[in-house]
Amino acid sequence: MGKNSAKIQRLNAAKTKLRTYQTNMSAQERKLESIKSYYQDSFKGNRRDQFNKKVEAVKTSTHVLTTDIGDAITKIETRIGLLELDNH
Repeated sequence: MGKNSAKIQRLNAAKTKLRTYQTNMSAQERKLESIKSYYQDSFKGNRRDQFNKKVEAVKTSTHVLTTDIGDAITKIETRIGLLELDNH
């Protein structure tokens, strides 16, 4: 075991959790489209437009969060790589 093994283990555990969150967020983003379709006939005119705008806003926020999680995973992978190089 190298001097950075504990750090690498913690980072790998964090990466695993983030991947789970990212998968869940992607699933939620897909579900939002089906929610919009499901309730399409429940609203008329302006209310439907408002509902659709709110759903799209949530989808956008969810997509941004999913992307941010991906960026964090990339940073963790980079850090793990550097720690592994330092172990040698």
